[in-house]
Amino acid sequence: MLPAVLRIFDALSMPGASLALLRLWLRIAKQDTRALLELMSRSAANSDTATMQTAYAALLAADPANRGAINNVANKFMSAGNTRAAMQLYSCIDDEEASIKPKLYTSAFMQPASVTVREPYVATLFDVTLETDHCAIFDREKVYWRESSGQNFAKHPYVRGRASGDWKFFAVSCPEPSTYIERPFILLGTDGGRNYSHWLTRNVLKLALVERAALPASMPLMINADMAGYQLEFIDLLGIPRVRLMPVKVATVIRCREVHVPTTLRLHAKMSIGIDWLRKRLAHLIEPPGDARDLLYISRRDSGHRVLLNEGELETSLQQLGFKTVVLDGMPVAEQIRTFSRARVIVGAHGAGLTNLMFAPPSAAVVEITNTKIRHMGDFREITQQMGQRYIEVVSGWFPDHQRHEVSHEIQRHDYLINVDDAIQAIREAMVGG
Repeated sequence: MLPAVLRIFDALSMPGASLALLRLWLRIAKQDTRALLELMSRSAANSDTATMQTAYAALLAADPANRGAINNVANKFMSAGNTRAAMQLYSCIDDEEASIKPKLYTSAFMQPASVTVREPYVATLFDVTLETDHCAIFDREKVYWRESSGQNFAKHPYVRGRASGDWKFFAVSCPEPSTYIERPFILLGTDGGRNYSHWLTRNVLKLALVERAALPASMPLMINADMAGYQLEFIDLLGIPRVRLMPVKVATVIRCREVHVPTTLRLHAKMSIGIDWLRKRLAHLIEPPGDARDLLYISRRDSGHRVLLNEGELETSLQQLGFKTVVLDGMPVAEQIRTFSRARVIVGAHGAGLTNLMFAPPSAAVVEITNTKIRHMGDFREITQQMGQRYIEVVSGWFPDHQRHEVSHEIQRHDYLINVDDAIQAIREAMVGG
């Protein structure tokens, strides 16, 4: 009876009547957990904080062990911006696996004045706590994350809830530091081993700011302990002594006496500062722009996810136009740099290897093949803009009914197809004058 009446009120767009009915019902059946959860959900949707609190108190009395429901309500309080109520609820939840009480942090910038004028910088912080998963830095009641790595802190496993909208507040259950570092160091980044693109754009480009800040050349660079081969190749090519590296395990919490934090240049308005610096440091590997004649297709056949299913058909058409297919997996970094520097036109599906566009000539034309699930990720479009390269985008919305992977929570795993004729038309356009 109750659900049916609520559906009627919903159909008539009468949220107030729904809340009134639920309150009346709960006066009669105070132990109705489902009705209490429904009341909490609807009151949250209508920003009725008082009713949410009443429903929570009743739920706690009816079912004290229902930690999941209480946590859900706390998250809704956080999302609605009622941080005080949310923190009270989080503190009431007895987590048997990890009894870490959450703390409320305000999302902040290390140097707001520099951010306002869109100027990258190196901040010096004292007596702060650093976690090495997302490189978030906790400074008393503030948390710095937007500039330290650019990763989405809302998805961090320590985050219990966040205020929606401007993401100003976070409820965080962070363990106590397991290590204390007395020596000053530079936070380069700890996620470089996960992705070639992240390594270059989030971490390597920061070295331009480190050099500009004239920090001591011997100051340690904090980096992930499980370094990938391409990371070590870049370290060697840039002439950085390996003894300078300060490797740390990911998911470690560290208390730092003094840490120097260069802001990430990924998607930054002045990303070119890092790109120009990197090209100068690796100039001996970059061919003269006048020698750039190659037509390249960068294949992702070496990837197990986000597969372009009709790539073979595309490759056949590209070969007829004079394109050479390049697979980057296993190719030495120096050879990747040379390969891109010799290109006149570059075609490739969205993938980490396209970060090498920063080594291609400014005169190069780029055709990026992407799809509607990932089009919002504009890393490579941004690189071409910073480089002054001509950019053309081919966007597909064609996905097979059956996916090889579970994709409900991982949009990047969608395999897809493209209209090859449309792609070739865009590529021909890029070749004209490219």
